[in-house]
Parts: sequence; structure tokens; C-alpha cells
Amino acid sequence: MKSIWIYGKHSALAAMFNNKRCIEDIFITKKCYDELQDKILKSNRQSKIKIVDNAYIKKIIGEENAAQGILLNARTIEQPTFDQAMRKFANGNTLIIDGIEDPRNLGSIIRSAAAFNIKFIILPKYNTPEESSYMLKSAAGYFEKIPLVYVSNIARSMELLKQQDYWIVGLDSNSEKSLTEIPDFAKIALLVGAEGKGIRHGTFKGCDVIAKIQMEQSVESLNISNAAAIAMYELYKLQTRT
Repeated sequence: MKSIWIYGKHSALAAMFNNKRCIEDIFITKKCYDELQDKILKSNRQSKIKIVDNAYIKKIIGEENAAQGILLNARTIEQPTFDQAMRKFANGNTLIIDGIEDPRNLGSIIRSAAAFNIKFIILPKYNTPEESSYMLKSAAGYFEKIPLVYVSNIARSMELLKQQDYWIVGLDSNSEKSLTEIPDFAKIALLVGAEGKGIRHGTFKGCDVIAKIQMEQSVESLNISNAAAIAMYELYKLQTRT
């Protein structure tokens, strides 16, 4: 596993409470330590603490990054394989991202996925951001909760999901059907395409349903993290309504 800097209170605390996360050092200001002391003690990471000032932290991660007084020197997490994720989350919804480049956008999507009961996220193995400080900060602690499953072939993974009774719902602004109109499927794999490119032809063909977000026609498109969040919310609402 690679070394990584984790900063920000939410991201740092979540990492400290994740038993799968190896942490080498916890650099923290006296003010931040006094504020978080009870939580730090409960995490059993007290031995890793090093009290420093803000200047020390900023020297490591730069002035532009808001560390909020805490910085972890940690290791990246080993993510599950597709088969492992399927065994663990046999009845949970998943999100498939057919291409993404910005780690901050992916971090935002991870945060939304946690809010709307997505159990894991499937991503292309190549040309996709790996775990990074920017991604974790954007995910605001929820990176530790949502597994990322990197696969070599998205279309093949979709076929395997179908064999496990998942319905593949593709998000496309050109569809005539709104997300609010799709059936209440028991298990859903939501497929979103790369920003500016959309869903690739090969994966588009594997969708069971194509639907769009209902919005004003004057707005051409949404940022991928915003579109994914709205789509996940609509499906969550569909499955939890009484």
C-alpha cells in the first residue's frame, strides 16, 4: 500500500476509526487535540500523536489545503475485488461510473453514495483516479465507508450483476423516461457516464433501462458529481417510499 496524507477533521477521524487503515503518524495542533481528545482516545491511536503547530502542517500539505489542525501520515486501503464485493453486499445497490478523471468529483460522489445507501462503487481499472488526499478530503470521511471496486471490463461486470438479479439503470439526458418513472426494482446498479462524454456505446447497450434527471431544458448538463447525487437520491426515494 502507498503512503498518503489525510487531512481535515472528518476525514482524519474516520480514518482513525477504520481498523483496516494503517496510520504511521498523527500530526495535530494542541487546539485541535483538546477539541478531539475524547474521540482520539476511543480510536486507540493515541500512541501515534505528535503535537505540532499549524505552520508545520501547512509546510507539508501547502497553504491552499485546509487541514483544520490535523494531518495523518497513513497508508492507502486495499480495495475489494468484484467477487468480494458481490459476496459482502449481495442485496445492496451499486453505482457504476463509466469514466471519471477528477479525484474531487469522485470524492463528492462517494459522500453522496453513503447518503443514499449505495453499498459499493464500480470503476474502470484504467484512467481512473486512485485514492488520494484530495479524494478523501472531498469525501469528508465517507471514503472509509464505501468500497471502490476497480474492474478491467465495465460491460462484463454489468453482465455479472444481471446474473445476480440487478437491473442496470443508465443515466442519459436524451432519454424520454425520467428516473421518477422507472419501476421499483429490488436491486439497482446505476450507471453514469464520464463528464462531457456520457456512457460509452459498449456499456450503453448493456442497460436494462435508460432514464434522465427531470430538469429545466435551458440547462444543458450537470457536473458528474451533481448528476450522480441527484440520480442516487431519486432511486433511494423510489425504493424507500411507503
